[in-house]
Amino acid sequence: MTSRPNELEAAIPDAGSQGGNPLFAKKPMSVLLAESKEAGEHSLKRTLGPFQLTALGVGAVIGAGIFVLSGLGAHYAGPGLMLSFVLSGL
Repeated sequence: MTSRPNELEAAIPDAGSQGGNPLFAKKPMSVLLAESKEAGEHSLKRTLGPFQLTALGVGAVIGAGIFVLSGLGAHYAGPGLMLSFVLSGL
């Protein structure tokens, strides 16, 4: 395991050994701003543009629709659901 939780406890005065619940810990704004300016191994860069985010959203909607459709199709087709999907694709 990495040393990140120790760094987190050091950065958050309400968490960890002071008796506070780390689930409800809050970071001070100065720590958040310092972390956002970090560059290196533990920082993330924004690489998704508008097209990629739109494609991700459309894929999520289509994926959810397929799960709903298979649930509805199981009611009518029963065990032959895969065969019914193949026939409807023709």
